[in-house]
Amino acid sequence: MPSGSKPTVALLAAPEVSPSVLFGLYDVLASVGVIWPDLTAGEPGEPALDVFIVGRTGESFRCSHG
Repeated sequence: MPSGSKPTVALLAAPEVSPSVLFGLYDVLASVGVIWPDLTAGEPGEPALDVFIVGRTGESFRCSHG
């Protein structure tokens, strides 16, 4: 990984996944690097990860639970 680049995290949107789990995990991972500086210094930090939700195909997906 080149210096200065952020790790990429891809969350797979499978039909069996619960929307609350998928988007909850996305929110947690997307907040890495942002929340702590905001809590301690009052200024949001920079995201430490590039987080994406991906599917098996390029088409829209629908979660089956909810």
